[in-house]
Amino acid sequence: MTRKDTTRKVIRLAPGLNFNDDRFKRGYIESPLENLAGRLPGVSVTSGTGDRMAALTGVRVRGTTSITGGNDPLVLIDGVPSDLETLSTVYPGDIDQFEVLKDAAETAQYGSRGASGVIVVTTKKGKSGRFHISYDGNAGVQTVSKRLEMLSASEYLATAQRLGKPYIDGGANENYLRYLERTGFLHSHHVALNGGTESSNYRASVAYREREMVVKNNSSNNFVAKIDLSQRALNEQLRIDFGLFTSTQQRADLFDEQKVFYGAAAQNPTYPLQEKVGGGWYTNPTASQIAAPQAMFRASNDLENQHLNAHVQLKLKFDDAFSFSALGTYTNSTNQELQYYPTWIWAQGQALRRQRNYKDWLANFSLDFDRFWGAHRLTARALGEWQHSRQTEFGTLVKGFTNNGTGYHNLAAGALRPYGGTYSDRQDATLLSGLFSARYSIFNRYALSVSVRADGSSLVGENHTWGLFPSVSGEWDVKHEDFLRGVDAVNRLKFRIGYGESGNLAGISAYNAVRRMV
Repeated sequence: MTRKDTTRKVIRLAPGLNFNDDRFKRGYIESPLENLAGRLPGVSVTSGTGDRMAALTGVRVRGTTSITGGNDPLVLIDGVPSDLETLSTVYPGDIDQFEVLKDAAETAQYGSRGASGVIVVTTKKGKSGRFHISYDGNAGVQTVSKRLEMLSASEYLATAQRLGKPYIDGGANENYLRYLERTGFLHSHHVALNGGTESSNYRASVAYREREMVVKNNSSNNFVAKIDLSQRALNEQLRIDFGLFTSTQQRADLFDEQKVFYGAAAQNPTYPLQEKVGGGWYTNPTASQIAAPQAMFRASNDLENQHLNAHVQLKLKFDDAFSFSALGTYTNSTNQELQYYPTWIWAQGQALRRQRNYKDWLANFSLDFDRFWGAHRLTARALGEWQHSRQTEFGTLVKGFTNNGTGYHNLAAGALRPYGGTYSDRQDATLLSGLFSARYSIFNRYALSVSVRADGSSLVGENHTWGLFPSVSGEWDVKHEDFLRGVDAVNRLKFRIGYGESGNLAGISAYNAVRRMV
């Protein structure tokens, strides 16, 4: 599953699409995935609005590959399997390079998780030399540049009279769409420390991002800390790398965004914005689906995410040809959904607390071979990998609140617990993998690559536990031919042909394959 950098020790079956930090966007960036938008051919990045579902940027590397399964690409951050949600929390200034793999022969190396493509992320590491500290920060404002033209109170009343429609004159002159808006403010701060000697180096960074969006009740903040250590020993034959990454993200989202905007656009502009004496807001008694936006703003719709990853990698070089590598990682992610709908929105009020926890353990070992014979080069790798994940979930839904004072902080204040409102779940999954890959090249122009990966997953039935994912490819680097060496107008020209098989385990729950009797 893991890959090495593009040095002579790499086993490359196909060139990926590389994107370095010198081409990254500058200024405030909500997610590092924004750097991929419109920059790499065949990579589709979509950004939504501020609500909970659309806030996660969607990425498609090989289009839609499954109807019922997942279509998100596999994400590797410094060789550690991850996902788009975790990648979106990484501070953009900590990323050194993106590499997107969509070639069939290349993604076949990732077996049962490579069908939707692979995004390989390399973060910045420490460098030998003097101690260095850097800071970068951004701040900005956001405003609505184009608005719907709404009728004023007098125009609304005149239109109703002209059309012969019944109306209620509340005596005010309000613009409910303008009421939803505010001037958005965003800022980010990032501090990085690095240094080292010839045998060791380090890099540590902390970052904070905060954003108040132009729609009220929409905001987010993200705190990130990252540290990387590297130590060489045994005359640089041994290298040990350690990495730690943690992030905390909080979001406040607007409850039922569609209903809020519909209510604001359809609301009678003569209704006052302020609350009625005795509680409640002015609404049309004959249009129950038109909600008062002021009431909707009193709902709580919050999300809290915490993520921790630690990894250790050992690389031992036996001689000029053989080397050994071992990697161990641990990941722990917790997501909390916290919702409270007051009594004036939801009859008797409603509170929800849901928590999901995801743990992942991974270990892999690889033996690499790399040798030159004149114009010939042969590289090979044999890899074994074990991965175990555990996901637990707990949630409680409560209704029947007599007051709105405690919100979702006191579920015991709710008198009703509907059927199915309290639930819990646990899912465990294990994946065993073996990989062999080899590449032969001559004159740095012609190459033949082969690989075969075997994955055994506990997610599928006993008769389909193991899957085999072979690949073969050939390439011709035309740029290195004598007739193109001096042609400056062409900096890269390469022809490839390949075949590969990959799979998709996303969308399969842990116990679908277990027989159940009802």
